[in-house]
Amino acid sequence: MENISKVLELGSCKEKIKILETLECTENPEILEKIILKLDDDDIQVRGEAFSSLVLNENKISNFLIKSLNSASKNIRVLHHWY
Repeated sequence: MENISKVLELGSCKEKIKILETLECTENPEILEKIILKLDDDDIQVRGEAFSSLVLNENKISNFLIKSLNSASKNIRVLHHWY
């Protein structure tokens, strides 16, 4: 998990995308929060993969998404319309 956090924070775009592709089934609250933060990544491909990872997640993650409703980020708030 520590490695996942490091890659999502400091990794290259390709590394972030590769990790995000594997996280669509995660229930880990810390990882879910990191994925939500990637909706504001500078790279549009990373943002898209974060979005896909959250939308495709079949676990009950709505509480994590609700917590982010107050975000100043329009990218994070837009996810709530899809979920």
